[in-house]
This record gives sequence, C-alpha cells and structure tokens, in this order.
Amino acid sequence: MNPNRNQVIQYAEYSSDPLRNQQQILPNTQQQQQPILFSQVIQRNNANGCDFPADIVCPYCSRMIQTHVKYKIGVHTWIVVLLLLVLFFPLFFLPFCFLECQDKQHICPHCIQKVGYKQYKIF
Repeated sequence: MNPNRNQVIQYAEYSSDPLRNQQQILPNTQQQQQPILFSQVIQRNNANGCDFPADIVCPYCSRMIQTHVKYKIGVHTWIVVLLLLVLFFPLFFLPFCFLECQDKQHICPHCIQKVGYKQYKIF
C-alpha cells in the first residue's frame, strides 16, 4: 500500500498547479501577431482636381496607369506674383518656386495624352 499512496500524492501535486501542467504538456512556442495592413485603392474616372499622381484608366489607351504630373504657371499664379510685387517686392518670385501655386496637368505615361487638369485658385 505504501507505493500506491506515493503515486496518488505525486498525482495530486501534479494536478494542483494548472499553469505548471500546461508548461509541461505544451511546448514553449510563442507566436508573434502580425500587423494587419489595410490598403484602399481609390479608382478614379479621371485625374481632374488631383494634386498628386492619380491611378486611373486612361480614356485614350484604356490602360490602368498612374499619371505623371506636369506643373504649369497659370493665370492665378501671375495674379499672386503681381500682388506680391505691389505689396511686398522682395518676395514676389515665391509663387514660381512653390508647386502648390501652379496648375497641375496630368499626362498618361503610355500614350502621352492629357488626362486631367487642376487649376491653382487663390481662394
């Protein structure tokens, strides 16, 4: 009877600590959670009104493209230059330096056609 009693006591000690039991039964494997990335693609019909290169389907060559943006000096850029020339002469050239003060023309890189335009407006 003595050996059976020792077995019962050892079993009781083993089952009294559930965390210790899990560590012994399960191998020590840690899994790192991978970040979930969400990307949203905005499909546009044309590139009118975009300040940045746009992903569109070219109406001329029917390809999925990302437009190239060419910057042009427009009418509103010249108005700002004239206002700065009158009001604050030393900085009249700044609208020529800032791309935000220029018109944007979107070009298809494949067929070299104009697919969009955004005019710089003062107000």
